[in-house]
Amino acid sequence: MGFSKETRLRALVAAARHCCVCHRYKGVKVEVHHIVSETEGGSDEFDNAIVLCFDCHCDAGHYNTGHPRGSKFSVEELRAARDKWYKLVREKNIHPPSEPDYLYCRYLICKNWEILREITAGDLSKFPLKNPVLVNNSVLAFLRKVTAVHRESYRHAREWGESYRDENAYKEAYPDAVKVDKGLFGFPYFELVRTPSKSEVKKRIANLDGVTGLLLQAGIPIGEIATAMGYWEVCGEPCFQEVYRLRPVRGVFLAVTNISDRVIRLTSVEGNVWGKDIRDYRSFMEKKHEVVSEVTLPVSPLAQDMTVLIPIGTILAPLNYIPEEVASSSSEGLETGLYQVLSHVYYSEDCVQEFHAWGPLIRPKRIKLEISSLPFYQELHELDLQNLYTIDRSWAAGCCPHLFFVHYPAGRISYAGELFTRKPGKLSYNNVEIPKDVNKIVIAELEQERTTVKCVSSQGKLLLKKFELVKDQTLELQVYSNSLVRISGFYVPSQKLKRSLMDPWGRNCLIGNFIAQRAK
Repeated sequence: MGFSKETRLRALVAAARHCCVCHRYKGVKVEVHHIVSETEGGSDEFDNAIVLCFDCHCDAGHYNTGHPRGSKFSVEELRAARDKWYKLVREKNIHPPSEPDYLYCRYLICKNWEILREITAGDLSKFPLKNPVLVNNSVLAFLRKVTAVHRESYRHAREWGESYRDENAYKEAYPDAVKVDKGLFGFPYFELVRTPSKSEVKKRIANLDGVTGLLLQAGIPIGEIATAMGYWEVCGEPCFQEVYRLRPVRGVFLAVTNISDRVIRLTSVEGNVWGKDIRDYRSFMEKKHEVVSEVTLPVSPLAQDMTVLIPIGTILAPLNYIPEEVASSSSEGLETGLYQVLSHVYYSEDCVQEFHAWGPLIRPKRIKLEISSLPFYQELHELDLQNLYTIDRSWAAGCCPHLFFVHYPAGRISYAGELFTRKPGKLSYNNVEIPKDVNKIVIAELEQERTTVKCVSSQGKLLLKKFELVKDQTLELQVYSNSLVRISGFYVPSQKLKRSLMDPWGRNCLIGNFIAQRAK
């Protein structure tokens, strides 16, 4: 899952933001990475962390012994270099920085369709970085084409399917539907998933969602365009509801901020380039056929604190939910009632394998710039989905609390369902059958609301009386296997919501993230 925020901070402080190998002060241009990689069994503990500049990180080849070139850094060498540098820092035996940082460079993924439409239209008034200017290039032209095919200013993560009387009726209609493992973070809110047919997607979705139509036109496999999911809808008249999950489109940008007190002119970006149109589709990790190129930047001189936003690619996120480790985030409320969040996130290596590149893609290596007509180069770290920023918008949520089972002896957690599904503020009762391998239950409040658990009892014995939870708080109780537990209570949203938020995919993301965090 990656290093925790505390471990990263501890490593950066121990290294004084210098590279542990070359000993250069690099400020924001350093990364905390594994000495022994996660794929080789390396832990997320402080002892396995090392601070490296982008250059030495690339030379280390991600510490992979299969890296094809050069003399690899051994585990022993990296640890020795780190420990020696940490000792010099503790003894204050280091020199002041000799290389000033001119630019602060970040990769940023736009997750929200409304923001993506604003950016492609040249509207940066709500962009979360100060004084932004946008570069017009081939990637931006492609993003404009993609956003133009979908007429709405928003794009949901789903489209509704048919309703069924129960799970068996759905299975009769679609025998290929597969039961969901509630202990995994991909689709824990749902009961069944299946791959829809091509004709089904054309008929039911493509005329509603222009992006889906464009993906079909590009010849992308149907199983990578949409997934059908069935779940029990308990709000209103209970039914077994089908919903289609649509392939999410993300815009990828390089944000370059002038953090010096000098006026800077960016002239070009050097890197690997691949792809032109909608037929160019491949795994994000695939780098064959990329060519080294220099992309001109027609940008006016940048004053202090100005940011250049360079479109560098379009990627398709996985259909299933993937967890994000958030190192830091900041949010602001917009006049529309939405919240806009800028987060520094890390995806696991396994999750990155599920992303795909679509259309033109630039993998920057360095930026060429001028200061007082003198040329300079700014080295860039590789476009890495395991270390970047995301920008998103969402409504303040409010639905109901969630119940999880803890299985023994391993302590694995699985999703059990929603609690108190009546209207907000109305007392509800839930009778929960405890499976034979479960010895604990967890009640989790995952949204902006207050939950009151009035009473929890089992086999005539009172387990708990009146307990309140707010966002990110949990209640864990010991229970007996094969018993019946009765839970009563209600929830109240933190604020009056302007529109219905009963989006099953949004709930799935909250639940999936909780499972992933507990597993960690």
